[in-house]
Amino acid sequence: MKSISTRDQCIPKLPVAVESSTRSAQSLAAKLYADRPDLRRTTMGRFLNQQQSQTKLAQIAQDCANLCRTNIESHLQQYGELFEELQTWLLMQGRLLDAATTAVLKPDDQALQLEAAKLSQSKMRIKVRIQILVAKLGIRIVSETDSELEPLAVYIACEAQLKALQASWKEQHANHLDMTLQSHSNELLSIGANLLVRLTEAAMAEVLITDGCIDNEQESVMVDLQNSLLWPFSDQWPRSIDCAKTSSSVNSAHSAKPGVSA
Repeated sequence: MKSISTRDQCIPKLPVAVESSTRSAQSLAAKLYADRPDLRRTTMGRFLNQQQSQTKLAQIAQDCANLCRTNIESHLQQYGELFEELQTWLLMQGRLLDAATTAVLKPDDQALQLEAAKLSQSKMRIKVRIQILVAKLGIRIVSETDSELEPLAVYIACEAQLKALQASWKEQHANHLDMTLQSHSNELLSIGANLLVRLTEAAMAEVLITDGCIDNEQESVMVDLQNSLLWPFSDQWPRSIDCAKTSSSVNSAHSAKPGVSA
């Protein structure tokens, strides 16, 4: 048989069809390794398991982000309730001030005195409801007038809490986004690696065994194929090798096939 001595031209003792596809995938194997050298000793099965775990973590991150968003929406609803009660309290305070002033001017008017007392009780009930909402929200109101119901102070307290909730939601959303993008990249990586695995399986099924024993070049190809099958990200894809002369005839079911590298 005629030996092939041109380096980087062929992979020895493979049928032409397999040799061509294997040689064409060399650059892809190198690309996958260059992008993810951390996966050099990772099998395809283990990589797919890691993918499943990452997908689950991404789903957990998405659930956390959704929970944060739902929490924000719930707080906004409670802010609305709080300010409705605050509005009622402010209006009640004005009415009580007016009634109390009139009652002072007319101390003998029992109806006015009773009305002022009712308004005062209503105002206190509203204040209690506001205090309950404030406690439920967990906001801390700091007022320059020492009035816990001063509208600006209440608004600032709600605003501070909302910003904190938004920051938490943004962080969780960013985590989910990062994990999702990584999952997409890994999915493409697995698609590329799967091509290498399939080509490796095809090549190993077609490798020609010489009569007697396997020569060094043939053994090198077999080792590279086996390693590539086990570790598709290892960049151990078979390289073209100077073919040693072999005088032994090819004893294989494929030996009669046309296109065998000679």
